[in-house]
Amino acid sequence: MKASDIKSNGTGYHTPAMKASGGTLMTTVFLYRMRHSESVIFDKIKNTDNISGRRFNDNENVVARICTSLTSSAYEMFEENFSISQMVEDKDSIVEGIINSFVNSLSGTEMDAIILSALEDCVRADNAELGLKK
Repeated sequence: MKASDIKSNGTGYHTPAMKASGGTLMTTVFLYRMRHSESVIFDKIKNTDNISGRRFNDNENVVARICTSLTSSAYEMFEENFSISQMVEDKDSIVEGIINSFVNSLSGTEMDAIILSALEDCVRADNAELGLKK
């Protein structure tokens, strides 16, 4: 997995990532918001109205979007790269390990990019809910 490939696009199945790294991600999102004001975050997000909606303001929603992306990418990598994937019954445990290793290997810059992608996804969803540009 590459950090540049982790792009948030809604929420979905995210249990393995939440179990493996949910606490770490919650802390990093909280710290990201402490380091960057809302106006700075909106300056980094392109092509959206600057709406600070319910998803954008909810760290759990941001983390769920990150976890969805991580889970999807980890499952894809596992299925593509491990011939044993068809023989393993409890794939979630292996995927949790992949995600945990990946998250622990990220640089601060890489983590910031993943968080910003999730925040941008939240803004797009908030804008869509309000009938603004996506």
